[in-house]
Amino acid sequence: MVSLAILRMRPAMYDRRATEAAPNLDAVETRTRRDRAAQLTRPSSKDAASDDDSIPIRRLGKLPTAILKYCERLLPRDWRVLQWSMETDEIAVESLGSVEIRRVPAGCIAQTCAEGDMDKARGVALSRLAEYLSGDNRDGVSLDAERPVVQQRYAAGAWAVSVRIAAIQNAAAAPAPRGSSISIVLQDPATLAIVKVNGGPCEQAITRTEAAVAAALEHTRWIVSGPAAVRIHAPGSLLPFADICELAIPVVERAFGAALPAARKERATTASPLVR
Repeated sequence: MVSLAILRMRPAMYDRRATEAAPNLDAVETRTRRDRAAQLTRPSSKDAASDDDSIPIRRLGKLPTAILKYCERLLPRDWRVLQWSMETDEIAVESLGSVEIRRVPAGCIAQTCAEGDMDKARGVALSRLAEYLSGDNRDGVSLDAERPVVQQRYAAGAWAVSVRIAAIQNAAAAPAPRGSSISIVLQDPATLAIVKVNGGPCEQAITRTEAAVAAALEHTRWIVSGPAAVRIHAPGSLLPFADICELAIPVVERAFGAALPAARKERATTASPLVR
């Protein structure tokens, strides 16, 4: 009887255990399905690596520009001059001590104006000229230019910077600039009194050179006809005192029969080189 009662109790006990285990099986099955779904939607290791690599690229999107600007500061002053390989063909007419008289042929120049101190204004102007000559014009044509770069003051703190366009003699034949910051000007033939100055260009050197050239030409057939301009053939060096630039002053011949000034005076300025 006891055995029979035990046998009758076992099915009921199994049914109760199965009922208790059913929720646990459902939970396990739900967890398994969730894990499978997570595996299907999870990106592969290759994609994850790709995403990880792209994160710093997005964050450092402006880094190349910053690096270029930093490297540009390490370059010598006026380094853009080196982009133009040609030199203007000038004719030496006469040598008067430290002053040389040269004739410059007519040509077509690209010119821009900038404000500020002399070096900063020239840097801004050279950047504009380089863009125009590199193809940033309405024709999309790259042009070569002839050194030297010429910088001349036309007002207090305002400078005109120009460079001669190679192989173009007519302003109408030059590609039109995209904006108004660049102008194309036809330059007439000119005669210049050239003086080499040690120490690189500065406003004090321009003032001293104008006075020295006027004194050097006092008893010659040449007279000053305009303000001085700086002519740059090469970028500045790391040692500013080692730089050499040219200062040019336009001159014309005296009228025939014009009386020369009185007896020549001794001047130390013409006997010694002009040094900044």
